[in-house]
Amino acid sequence: MKKLLLSGLTFLLILAGNSDQPNIHDTTVKLNKRPFYEVHYGFSPVPIAPYQETYNLRENSGKFKSVRTIIPDSEKEHENGIIQVFFRGGKADEPVLLFIADYQSTEARVYVDHNQDYDFTNDGAPLRLQNDAIDIYLSNQNNKAGKFMTTLQRMTIQDEETRNNWKKNIRYKPAYSTMELTAPDFWFRELRHNIISANVQLNDIRFQIGLMDFNLNGIYNEPEDRVLVGDYGADTLSTDLNDNNYKVGDNTPFAVGNLGYKITSIDPAGTSISFEPIDFSEVTSRISEGSDFPDITIETLEKETINLKEQIIAGQYNYIEFWGTWCKGCVEEIPNIKAAHEKYQGQLNIIGLHSGSSGAALKKFIERKGINWTQFVASDESLKTLKVSGFPYGILINPEGKIEAFNVRIEDVLKLIQ
Repeated sequence: MKKLLLSGLTFLLILAGNSDQPNIHDTTVKLNKRPFYEVHYGFSPVPIAPYQETYNLRENSGKFKSVRTIIPDSEKEHENGIIQVFFRGGKADEPVLLFIADYQSTEARVYVDHNQDYDFTNDGAPLRLQNDAIDIYLSNQNNKAGKFMTTLQRMTIQDEETRNNWKKNIRYKPAYSTMELTAPDFWFRELRHNIISANVQLNDIRFQIGLMDFNLNGIYNEPEDRVLVGDYGADTLSTDLNDNNYKVGDNTPFAVGNLGYKITSIDPAGTSISFEPIDFSEVTSRISEGSDFPDITIETLEKETINLKEQIIAGQYNYIEFWGTWCKGCVEEIPNIKAAHEKYQGQLNIIGLHSGSSGAALKKFIERKGINWTQFVASDESLKTLKVSGFPYGILINPEGKIEAFNVRIEDVLKLIQ
């Protein structure tokens, strides 16, 4: 289960009405603390491409296109690089480019292409590293309320083996197939500030509530964004939809203990969230750890409709993995799943649910990779009912047919059955 790192500071809470006797029928929480989390788990670096006038830009959709960039004449004599930041509030389907002048120096300068015209001479003065970090603010071009903040942080890495391994496994490597990636003694990593939260105390009820700008456009009240509910004062909040969190578009009531609440409004800029109490019986029953596995319709590779529950083998652990051929992490996991399937037959039943294109191309991929465990095609119903929040996404069913855990990987499963 992935957790997001929050500040240990207590969040300020401002309630509508008298703060000593809050009106629990109309509560507005002011969210004013922006915790951050690492984009690349395991301290994976942000790739820096050595500057060239023609840059192979990786669009948000994953496609590539060549663009011609312009940099200040005064910076051309330095050792320069380019970083791209994923942001969906700007030019359609394109990240924001950052030009880093003299990137190996402690005096590195960062030019932000705010208007996304690939010209770094018309966006104002550059930002400078302060304590090996730079905060970057991006504005949503279609909604003035939308503000997105990300931090570039420089990490010093003197170990040559670690540096070379990171270079070998760097994300988005195809974007730089014509370039040699830089390998200085430091790397940049990105820290996104797209979660904002507060601790809440209403009479004797204490919890933490937050908002996540899931699609990274600076707006917090869109259907795919998330309402996060966690423990009061906790240093971490989960974003997993199976951990009492909700998509804004689902308009789902949330529970705190045995009490129910309903969201009444969310400020687009993420500065506040309003909610009111409701009868607990109105809170939608949610599938959770310990629940019986539900009836869910999926398809076979031959497009035959079947019930996923009927594919679960009683008396064994069952591992269901949502994956896609387009997902790098999913493809990298294949050898590990294959080894587990061969070693623990009779103890562990593995079911793959592919999300994305199906048909002949998928069958060829399965054959080429030697995938010899059960494979089906994920349905919208399966993704929504099981609240799949990323790929790969694993669910473990225990021998009694109950859900043991959400958002697990095969290595987590093996720790339980070994």
